[in-house]
Amino acid sequence: MILQLILSLLFFQVPADGVRERLVQVQQKLKLTDPAIVQALIEQADHDPEPAIRCAIIDRLGRMERPQVRSLLERRAASDPDAGVALLALERLRQQDARNTAKLFEQRLALAHSANDSKALAILIPEHQRWVSVGRGANLPPSWNSHRRCSP
Repeated sequence: MILQLILSLLFFQVPADGVRERLVQVQQKLKLTDPAIVQALIEQADHDPEPAIRCAIIDRLGRMERPQVRSLLERRAASDPDAGVALLALERLRQQDARNTAKLFEQRLALAHSANDSKALAILIPEHQRWVSVGRGANLPPSWNSHRRCSP
């Protein structure tokens, strides 16, 4: 909730005319996915003095699963002078991690299906909806009996 408020304030601030023009240019570039443009935008996010421009770049690029984008998010999260930009970078990192963790769960579930492992399926299937939700960014508590799952 607080993050949404901060992001709203960053996005709805009225930038000065020069900044507004640069922001429009950046937004046009963000519509493209050419690797050369992505690299140029990463460099701009690292050096542009305007938080609204850094925020726009991080918002869009942060949805891409690329090592150089992840590095950008980590740098901005740790050291951006604007706390709102840093929070957005942290949020994009959290979303990427959640998606990757959910993919691992899906791989394990597929393995259990392909091996027809009824014991594993009995454990994994009830957890499937939780992990789908986690992959979409929800933070849910573990199941009440998860501590019993590793017992022999």
